Amino acid sequence: MVDAFTAPQQAELYLLAEADMADAAENSELRQRAGENTKSMLTGLFKSLGYEVAFEGGAPS
Repeated sequence: MVDAFTAPQQAELYLLAEADMADAAENSELRQRAGENTKSMLTGLFKSLGYEVAFEGGAPS
């Protein structure tokens, strides 16, 4: 079997694909949803341990 691209070409394609995926994530709600999900998970975890959670720039949860 013969590869269509050489190793240096493959590396360049991977870098371009990574940049495209990062741009797509930045232009979507992905980061916001991930942040909200993380806050929710941490709030539940720490509440179950008896702690109150406050995130920087926000009210206690």
